[in-house]
Amino acid sequence: MSRAYTPTSKVNPCPICDDTSGKCRTKDDGGKEFILCMNFGDSKFGELVNGYKCIKEASPNKSYFACTWIIDNSAEWTEQQRAEWERRKQEKKDHQAREMAEKKRRSLSPVERDKGYREIFAQLELHPDDREDLKRRGFTDKQIELSGFKSVQPHQFLKTGVNPNLPGVTKNGKELVVKADGYLIPVKNVDGLITGCQIRLRTPIDGNRYLWLSSQNVLHLFPDGSTQGELPLAVHRPQGKPSGLALVEGTGAKPFLVANRLNALVIGAAGGQFPSSRNLWRDALEKLSAEVGSKEIAIPPDAGDILNPSVMNRWKGVTNQLIEWGYKPVIKWWNQVTKNDSDIDELLDYSQIKDITADEFFALQSQSEIKQLIRNEEAWELWRKVKQFTGDININTRYISDAIELPQSGQCTAINSGLGSGKTTLFYKLVQAYPDKGFLAFGARNNLLRQTAGEAGFYHLQDDLKGDEAGMLLLADPLSKIICCIDSIIHFYPEYFDGKILILDEFESTFKQLLLANTAVSQWRQRACYLLIEALKRCDRVVILDGNLKDSTIASLEEIFANHGIDKKITKIKNLDNSLTSNRVRFYVGANQGDEILLNNRSVFNKYVLETAEDAPFTVVSDSQIYLEGLEKDLIANGLKGLRIDSTTTDKPEVAIFLKNADAPKHWILENKPDYLLLSPSLENGGNINIPGYFKNIFGYFCGVLLTDEQLQILRRVRDSEALIHIFCKPVGLSSNSVSSSPFPHEIEHTLKEFVTDCANASFEGLDFKEALTKMIESVTQTASQSEFFKYECKLRAIANHERFNLRECLHEALINRGYKVEPFSEEKTDDPIKNLESEVKDKNSKAIAESEIVSTEKAEEINRNPRATQEEKFKAKKRRYLDRLPGIEKVEIEGKPLFDASFVRLVEYDDRRLIGKLETLHFLQNADQAKLIQQNRWHKVLEQSFTDENPANFNLSTGYRSMLLKIKALNEIGISKFLDPNKTWTSQDPDAIKAWQKAKDPKISRAIGVRPGNDSPAAYIGKVLKTLDFKTESSQSSTSDGKRERIYSLKESPFEDPIKSSVLGCIAARINAKLAELEVKNFDQILSHFEAQNACTEKVSACTPAASTYIKNAAGVQKSESQESKPDQPKTKLICINGSLQEVAVNYAPTAPLEEAITAIEPSAPNPLQQTSEAIAEPIENAIGSAIKPESLIGKAVRWFSEYAGKFIDQGRIKAIDSVVNGKVTYVTSDGWYPSLDDLLQSDRYQVA
Repeated sequence: MSRAYTPTSKVNPCPICDDTSGKCRTKDDGGKEFILCMNFGDSKFGELVNGYKCIKEASPNKSYFACTWIIDNSAEWTEQQRAEWERRKQEKKDHQAREMAEKKRRSLSPVERDKGYREIFAQLELHPDDREDLKRRGFTDKQIELSGFKSVQPHQFLKTGVNPNLPGVTKNGKELVVKADGYLIPVKNVDGLITGCQIRLRTPIDGNRYLWLSSQNVLHLFPDGSTQGELPLAVHRPQGKPSGLALVEGTGAKPFLVANRLNALVIGAAGGQFPSSRNLWRDALEKLSAEVGSKEIAIPPDAGDILNPSVMNRWKGVTNQLIEWGYKPVIKWWNQVTKNDSDIDELLDYSQIKDITADEFFALQSQSEIKQLIRNEEAWELWRKVKQFTGDININTRYISDAIELPQSGQCTAINSGLGSGKTTLFYKLVQAYPDKGFLAFGARNNLLRQTAGEAGFYHLQDDLKGDEAGMLLLADPLSKIICCIDSIIHFYPEYFDGKILILDEFESTFKQLLLANTAVSQWRQRACYLLIEALKRCDRVVILDGNLKDSTIASLEEIFANHGIDKKITKIKNLDNSLTSNRVRFYVGANQGDEILLNNRSVFNKYVLETAEDAPFTVVSDSQIYLEGLEKDLIANGLKGLRIDSTTTDKPEVAIFLKNADAPKHWILENKPDYLLLSPSLENGGNINIPGYFKNIFGYFCGVLLTDEQLQILRRVRDSEALIHIFCKPVGLSSNSVSSSPFPHEIEHTLKEFVTDCANASFEGLDFKEALTKMIESVTQTASQSEFFKYECKLRAIANHERFNLRECLHEALINRGYKVEPFSEEKTDDPIKNLESEVKDKNSKAIAESEIVSTEKAEEINRNPRATQEEKFKAKKRRYLDRLPGIEKVEIEGKPLFDASFVRLVEYDDRRLIGKLETLHFLQNADQAKLIQQNRWHKVLEQSFTDENPANFNLSTGYRSMLLKIKALNEIGISKFLDPNKTWTSQDPDAIKAWQKAKDPKISRAIGVRPGNDSPAAYIGKVLKTLDFKTESSQSSTSDGKRERIYSLKESPFEDPIKSSVLGCIAARINAKLAELEVKNFDQILSHFEAQNACTEKVSACTPAASTYIKNAAGVQKSESQESKPDQPKTKLICINGSLQEVAVNYAPTAPLEEAITAIEPSAPNPLQQTSEAIAEPIENAIGSAIKPESLIGKAVRWFSEYAGKFIDQGRIKAIDSVVNGKVTYVTSDGWYPSLDDLLQSDRYQVA
């Protein structure tokens, strides 16, 4: 699989056209350079430019219009070629110069602009919301008047027309080009003329709060000496006589306030980009410095600037330029390190400001604490970037169904529009518009898909098709309309997607489900990913719907399209409307206790939930089922009625009615008049609760399960912009099982690959051929890591890691960016009555599980697969899970009482859910050889599937990969077993503790154990590691010989001495010993011989096989592993069996090639072995085909295929099937599928290359 392309930049310019904007792309694939150049997108195949050769012309049907280039090593450039290149380059420069000259001609002068803009401001007023915002920022009424700020709204109408050539004005001069509500900022130059305007948006768009008022008219100014045009700079004057000169980022409120508070002349630049307006900047500096009589320039950096490398580079450029011009930059510093500190306009105490030099300012970055903060800031910036969505087409409408043209054939339309904006209506409209088309819709949650199925007249795969023959026929029907969870894509064959309209609803959740979920799809992830590619490729058009859709997701989709030859053009549409996300939000930050805020305390939040319960109907959404059930106990006890929807109530009749279709919730509420609704993530992706005014309060309680997008989704289930929203979100989310907690995708990928290699080394330690086996693991890992899906999984994991560590902050920022009016809130700590009710729920459930009927493992699995299983059945399945994990536990008695009772279930199900895992680790710590043997068997299976199976499978590299063997190895390396001695004591000066602590500073060690030393002392670190093995420590103080106090640690509780835990250890040992008894001793010799034979074949064939696209079979079907562009001289080779003898064959395949051309012998001079022996193998092939054709299973289609396609091969004396491949088991036609063309065969599960 090819590596991803990297956008061009200043450090990575396009070698063909010198682009540095990111339009072009480059990549290095195995030492070979490939270029995608957009500026030479009209080049022809074979054309030479600047030493590069065009090997693929741009496709007019693709959204990324670029030619593909490689370096031309065939010959040196001729003088004619070089002259042609220089001519075209000069033509491009001349064209750009003409364009700029035309812009200069059309650009209005400062005087003309000032006249027009003053006419505009005279017609506008300031909205109360904007006035209130300015007062919040510290403006007085007089300052608001002096600022000249005025409010605008989308398509702002002007009563009196103005100059239509003004930037930001429509052609008729009667309307302003405004995207959203906000206020207009007059940008005045050094002479006091308004030369431009910026808009401060009330709600940011794509993270941007400030936009230039612009249009097709020229915004740039052309002062003397400027050839490229420059953006206006703002000059703000204080009310009194100025005493200094300063530079401030921005053009509006901030530089205005600084000018008045510092009593200085202030020059402001949008984004702090002073050098971009070099001539305007220099002119302003000269005039203003002369006015104040000083060359000293004050610069107050914003809070957090020091943590942003790009901003710091910008300030370096500014200060260097000032020094070059003879000015003295002085940095105003009040320790504004993070964004939580105050900007200059927010600072209350100016006495804390000190002056430092530019060199002193930039030296701050090298401090270790600052370095860590810089890393944190980089993580935040990356998170903000991946959350953005920029539309190719932007609309601003309450409902999109009538504002968007129906997606067309051959297109992929990706729509980002908020909840309640008519995405589902657009879905229905599309279905109604094409009654003669088949549809497939995939989503993430079956409960919500059932609603859509009922409304749109779709079959729900799980409910309606049942997996029988009739259901499978319906899947294959080209006109059928099927909806299902993405997990169910594994039930499809590729040809079922042909010509259908593919709808991917709530695509962010669906894609995440495909790659990260631990549901059924996790066992068939490769197959599912392959089928999604086939669906995207074969369908008529693709429609993607999601209010949380991101550029990064579409970028990954574009990579999939490019790598798999999918020609559908992707068009991104963004709806800017945020009218449904304007609620007030009371954001609970904890509870006060004296001067401290208890960040995790939810008592104030629960107080308001219960106090408002009897006032008016309300909704509570939460990611904790226990919380909702406990809360409902209190509400019912107080005489309230309502409905709770979570995993324990989905079998209830009233819930089924509520979820019947999209409008069912509304009808149920109007009919039943509930006092409350309690909603879990079952309502995350659907459920139209649209009754404005019914629910006065919406409460959101998040305990760390859901991440930011999912939290935003569930909060909008009740679509009422007037309801007051209350939110309590824990500061940090629940930990994940990922090997890397990094917020950076490239670090996750590197760490995981290194971790897998370390695991292989530990597994094969002491075995013959360890080096070769480890090399094989590295090989399959490298192949798997090139998958677009794996790379996107790393992106998802990075986002999840960042949000888990910053859960509350991420939700707070996301709410503000969506347009909510967020108010932090806390009060004095109070009692939390819901806590006791939650405990009662846990006791009830624990008792129910303990007393449930014992069912078989098979029955438990059946229950877990059944989405309509009752709570009673789910309890049975949970009990079976514990009995399987702890065999014999139901027979253990302690002091004459059964161990497996309600209190035991409460312990392992709720109080310490990791207890069994801890004790498993302890067992393997004492039996490290068992961990090694189990891991060896896992690797044997991986290698066997990759190199010797009839269905070779790629290694399923996942960011959730863990290794018990590596953990045990690391625990032994730090010597943790020494601390299990009940008689041992230690301090932070203990040599064993220091040794363990120092070893754990190795990232590989701490990563494997899952505990990092951080700032802990040696003794504290040992205590944390022991806790992961379920040991508890205690300490006491004593005096050393020199009179100093030190803390002495020892074991307080040991699982070996606890009768319950020691019994659990015994059950764990029984399970593992039984498992090991069933394992065969694995022999790696056969795998090694296959691996070596393939390497030898590759070396032998590399010089003589014709260049073509090469395909290798895996469990998900045939995937392209190398392209003609990437390695034309190194196709893959395999051993295949022909009449019992192995032949070395290069499998080279092009979609339109005849079969005999698709399989080429190693030696060019030798006859094709398959052609040579075709007569000899004809009879067994015919017999195989005959036995495979069973009308009752193939529904007659195989017969038609054979007569139409396979018969042609017989008539021409060619190969009739590939029955001889892999022990004679495969034919074109099989008992469970038919393949009407070579294309379909080679991309199906039945094509085998051994």
